[in-house]
Amino acid sequence: MDAIDEFYLIINSCLDSCVPVKTYRFSKPYELYIPAKYRNKLKRLQNRYFKSNDFTAVAQITIIFNQIKEKNRLKVINEELLALNTNSNVQNLSLLFNKRTKATQNNDIPCIQHNSTFIYDSKTMAGLLSSTFVNDVENISGYGSRAMCVTSNSRKSISFTCMKIKKAINTLKLSKGHGVDGISSFLYKYCGPDIPLLLFKLFTLSMETGS
Repeated sequence: MDAIDEFYLIINSCLDSCVPVKTYRFSKPYELYIPAKYRNKLKRLQNRYFKSNDFTAVAQITIIFNQIKEKNRLKVINEELLALNTNSNVQNLSLLFNKRTKATQNNDIPCIQHNSTFIYDSKTMAGLLSSTFVNDVENISGYGSRAMCVTSNSRKSISFTCMKIKKAINTLKLSKGHGVDGISSFLYKYCGPDIPLLLFKLFTLSMETGS
C-alpha cells in the first residue's frame, strides 16, 4: 500500500468512527455529546467527502468538532458555577449531583459521611454542602478545614489554609487567557477576597474525594 492509499484509509476510518453514516450511538461515557443539528451537518459533510473527495469537508468537520467541544466545556463550567453559587437554590447542587452520579458518568462520590452517618441521598448531600459554603466563614482567617467523603481512594483528611491559596494566586502571571480549568488568572486576581475561600472549599472536597 502506498502513502496516498494509507492516507485515504486513515481519513475514511476517522470520519466513519466520528460520524457514523446510520445513527450516532453512545457506547462510552467519555464520548463527545453531539446535538442533533450538528450530527445532521456532520453526516452531510461526511457524505460529501465520500462522494467527491472534497477535503474542505474534512476541515469543516474539524472546525465543528472543536466548536462542540468548547460548547460542552463551557456548559460544564456554567453548571458547576451555578451549583456553587451561595445565592442559588439547593436544587442546583442536587441536580448536579444527580447528573454526576449517573451510570454514564465517571463518578467517585457515592456518598458522604456526616456526624458518623452515611448520606446517599443527593438532595441531602446538596443541602449539607450548600450550608457549608454559606455558613462556614470562619476559615477566611486562615484556619484549616477537614472534610470526609466515602470513596474507594479518598484520603482521611486534608488540611491547608486560605492564606496559602491567596499567596499562590498572587504568584500567578496576569493573563486573560484560559488556563486548564477554563478560568484566567485575571479573574483569580481581581474577583475579590471570596475567591481564596471558594477555592479552599473546592480543593478540600476535591482532594478528599480523590478527584
